Amino acid sequence: EIINRGLNKKIKWTIGQGLTAASVTEELAFKMKEAGCTLVSMGVESIHEDVLRKMKKPANVYVLEKAIKILKKAGIRIKAFFIVGLPGSTYDKEIDSISFFKRHNIDIPRYSNPVPMPQTELYDWAKENSIPVIPIEQSHYEASHTLGTQTTGKEYEYANIVYETEDFPKELRLKAYLHCNSEADKWVLQNIFGKPLGYAAWKLSKIRILRHYGEKVLDRMDIF
Repeated sequence: EIINRGLNKKIKWTIGQGLTAASVTEELAFKMKEAGCTLVSMGVESIHEDVLRKMKKPANVYVLEKAIKILKKAGIRIKAFFIVGLPGSTYDKEIDSISFFKRHNIDIPRYSNPVPMPQTELYDWAKENSIPVIPIEQSHYEASHTLGTQTTGKEYEYANIVYETEDFPKELRLKAYLHCNSEADKWVLQNIFGKPLGYAAWKLSKIRILRHYGEKVLDRMDIF
C-alpha cells in the first residue's frame, strides 16, 4: 500500500525490534526495500547450533545466514543482536561471533547479556543451573536495560551480568562482552568513515565525553 500510494518516495522506515529470520524471502525483502525499508534488526543471539537449540530458537544458523544474505542482496542494512552467555555458551563461542559478523558484512552488530525474566524457561534454568552474580529474582529490575536503568537510574556495575557458570565464569563473561562490543564498535565506525578514520574514531570513543558527543553525531547521521 505504501508503494501503491507513492509514499515510498517520501518516507523511510526500519524494523527496529527484529524480523524473524525464517520469514525472510527474496520477494519480501525486495518489496520492503521498494517500500522504503532501510534497515532490519535481527536477533541472531548465537552462531552455535547447540546454544540455539537450548534456547529453542525457531531458526538455525543456516536459516539466519540465508536471511542475512537475502537482505543484503536487497540492499537493506542489517542490525544484528548477539547475546553473550546464553546456556551452553563459552568464551570461545562468543569470540567466534566476531568473525561471523565480519564475514557476513553485518552493518551494525550489537551485544548484550541475558537477563532472565520471571515465568520464562531461562529464568527457571538460571535458578537451577547457574551461580547468581546478583539475585535472579531481582535481576529484571536491576540489570535489564528496559527496567533496570529506569528504576535505578544507572547501569548495573558488572556490565549487567546476572549469572555465571563453572565453565563460563563472570570474569570471562565480562571479557567476552567487552571485547565483542569493542570489535563491533570498531567495525561500525570503520564501515562509516573508512579504516583509518574509523580506527581513530574508535580509539577516541574510549574517552567517555567524546563517546557521548560522538553518539549524538551518529544519531543525527541516522546510522543506528
